[in-house]
Amino acid sequence: MQKPTVFIAAGGTGGHIYPALALVGKFEQDMQVVWLGTNRAVENTILADTPWPTHTIAVKPFRGALWWRLPLAFASLSWAFIQTAWYFIRARPSFVVVTGGYVGFTAGVCAALMRIPLCVCEQNQRAGWTNRLLAPLARFIFTAYPRVFTAYEAKVATFGNPLREAIIDHHKIKMQQQYIPLQQKPRILVLGGSQGAKALNTLLPIIFAQLQQSLGKPIEVWHQCGMHDVAAVAANYDEHSITAQVQPFFHDMAKVYTGVDVVVARAGALTLSELMAVGAASIIVPLPNSRDDHQLYNARYYERMGACWVMLEQELKNQKTMLAKLLLLLSSDACRKQMQRRALAQAKPTAAFDIVEKCKSLLMSMHSKLADK
Repeated sequence: MQKPTVFIAAGGTGGHIYPALALVGKFEQDMQVVWLGTNRAVENTILADTPWPTHTIAVKPFRGALWWRLPLAFASLSWAFIQTAWYFIRARPSFVVVTGGYVGFTAGVCAALMRIPLCVCEQNQRAGWTNRLLAPLARFIFTAYPRVFTAYEAKVATFGNPLREAIIDHHKIKMQQQYIPLQQKPRILVLGGSQGAKALNTLLPIIFAQLQQSLGKPIEVWHQCGMHDVAAVAANYDEHSITAQVQPFFHDMAKVYTGVDVVVARAGALTLSELMAVGAASIIVPLPNSRDDHQLYNARYYERMGACWVMLEQELKNQKTMLAKLLLLLSSDACRKQMQRRALAQAKPTAAFDIVEKCKSLLMSMHSKLADK
């Protein structure tokens, strides 16, 4: 018997891609997986050597586009619909899962037009434009935060963001361990997101130099800085005599999280879900110009739970504030332990399993109804 086919539509940023990858790991045990994405560099890096069929859809962003670019954007969207429809006709998927991005919009609309069940995964506390448009068309909506789609509560399940198996394994270890004291040489992890973060790249080496002086001992920094700033950031750390591993992108995040004392990060939805899962003490600096200010809303939610501290980027320029927060986390075992415990309490490690099982139940229900006719 041929396995049913599931289309996974995700692309644009790591925040859309990694949750989809976690779902693929569960789906491919029983189903044929076909990936619809884009040809952006970050996606090509993440999806290198994947075993399942991967198709790229050429679509340009049109939300927020300048008026004189709108005709080109809509022409691009029309071509994207034609490409997507062609892949649907060829593969005849049993259902479609969208994790966001413009490629998800064309896949979701095609699914609705062809009466193929659609499931939408929303990673953020404020839903993205694509998922807001697709919500009325979806059979199920899976969210990471409560009360994201209040108008569609009957078909919403708040399961959390799907995480990679290595992160889930790390979570299990953290749940079993007792509190791990501060390392002799404190390690700080900086995550600027898949695109990097200029403010973090520029200001943090200066702040860490002051931190090292205040602590009276050396620190170690692991810094993800994006594709274009590796040499400049590494030189900045060298100038301040700080031991640092500077990378454009970290692939093995479970390994990176091991032995980290404090994390400074952007507020991407998946980053925050991973920080909760590994029980990290963290200071979150939301991207100030994120679409719909979703990063700020993501971060504030966990801050209300006591699972992180939030610092706006404009506050980062006052280096003393960040320095004081870092000093408190690194000098107070009680403070750090409390934040780690509250972070672990927010973790949802079974999200990928729960989402896939719900999708499978939908498929079984459809087959049962067809058999009864």
